[in-house]
Amino acid sequence: KEQRPPPPNPAISTYVQQLPIMDQRKNAARGLRVKVRFVTKSSTKGKDGKALRKLKWYGGVVTDIATGGKRVRIKYDDGTSEVADFPDKDIVVDNEGNGQHKHGTNPEVFLPPLPTYPHKPQQHQEPQSQPQETQQTADAEKKAEKSKKLRKDDLTLDEVEELRRQKRAAKAVRAKTRTAEAVATALSSRGSAKDESAKQEVKEAKKRRSPTATPAGDDVAAKPKENAEEGAAAPSKGI
Repeated sequence: KEQRPPPPNPAISTYVQQLPIMDQRKNAARGLRVKVRFVTKSSTKGKDGKALRKLKWYGGVVTDIATGGKRVRIKYDDGTSEVADFPDKDIVVDNEGNGQHKHGTNPEVFLPPLPTYPHKPQQHQEPQSQPQETQQTADAEKKAEKSKKLRKDDLTLDEVEELRRQKRAAKAVRAKTRTAEAVATALSSRGSAKDESAKQEVKEAKKRRSPTATPAGDDVAAKPKENAEEGAAAPSKGI
């Protein structure tokens, strides 16, 4: 099956037709890949009974150029060749799906420039002598952009930062307070435990001393009785 290249991009065909003729002839060179359009009759007939025309694109390479680039010789991939006027609306310099241009040619002239998009502007580079100032300017612009996003009744960025610092300081103070309270609670619990232990020891000591203390108390209480009896018995002796 005969291999033919795809039709050229319509944007390329439109751009080439707008190029000045002298620019095209000046940049014509041996080794450029071209696509050439041929009109042939189709076996299909239209409503009027006439055979429909059929467009076919063939690939080839420029092998020779006449003086001034007015005419070029094209050798097609099927082995045939012809001499044609240049430029021509049926000849388009294009290598897409059509081989490669020869090294040293300038096919970019026949291609439309790449589109530029407004949402992707080219980066502007500041002079290298002022890197610090450039960074400061960029930081100031970012800060201003953030300030614009705030509502009129909102705080400024400086006030917001100050509030954040105050919140962080208050949080740290609360954490220290909770730590101190926990330590005090622990110490208080230890003191209460010690007091309870001391009280318990005192009670146990009293219990241990209670059996021996009672007889001693009886002896002390018994002595006044004996003295009283001796005092009552003394007069009877004298009598």
